[in-house]
Amino acid sequence: VTTEDSMTQLMSMVLATQAKKQGANVEVLFCGKAGDLVIKGSKEVTFKPKGMSPQMLLNNLIKGGAMVELCPPYLPNTGKTKADLISGVGIAKPPMVAKKLIDEDTKILSY
Repeated sequence: VTTEDSMTQLMSMVLATQAKKQGANVEVLFCGKAGDLVIKGSKEVTFKPKGMSPQMLLNNLIKGGAMVELCPPYLPNTGKTKADLISGVGIAKPPMVAKKLIDEDTKILSY
């Protein structure tokens, strides 16, 4: 997820949640402005009809066992540290991400 558009972020979390509920192994990589979602205290925008924010759904995904990672350039280029990350978020390791990207069983959705 790279978009800074909150509604698109929400929909990406809705679809990830539904995929998880249907048995998929869900892994989410954040980069760019979307990386703000994994920072403690980041601005939340809620949407009708359920009053949910991308962060609310993201936290539910993490609690449900989804792997959530942040791209390595984000922290050093925003003045943030690992201590600023919400619980359950790791820093992506490019070799591991690349391995998953080229796996023929991987399905990639980009937002």
